[in-house]
Amino acid sequence: MLLGGMSGSASAADDGDTEYQIKNVQTGLCLDSDAKGNAFTKSCENDNPYQQWGMFGSDKEGRDVRSEKTGRCLETVGQGDAVRTAPCSPDSPRRHSGGRR
Repeated sequence: MLLGGMSGSASAADDGDTEYQIKNVQTGLCLDSDAKGNAFTKSCENDNPYQQWGMFGSDKEGRDVRSEKTGRCLETVGQGDAVRTAPCSPDSPRRHSGGRR
């Protein structure tokens, strides 16, 4: 699954962090996940906690895109490969550099 052409809508989380729903603007579907580590697109549901994502880490060190429900981070093995979730790690090559786009 490629996630090019995404948009995010933000909502305030209870702990002060910002949660995002990641939507593919070409398909209109949102990034969803499950407890098994799968990531997939599905119709957007504002009350679906598996569709809430946050950015964690500093710009200098890179950022993780983390599921608010599972605490797992987005990961790909290689360019063009399917997206999945995995336990978050500061040493992971999946970390994103730079700020919001």
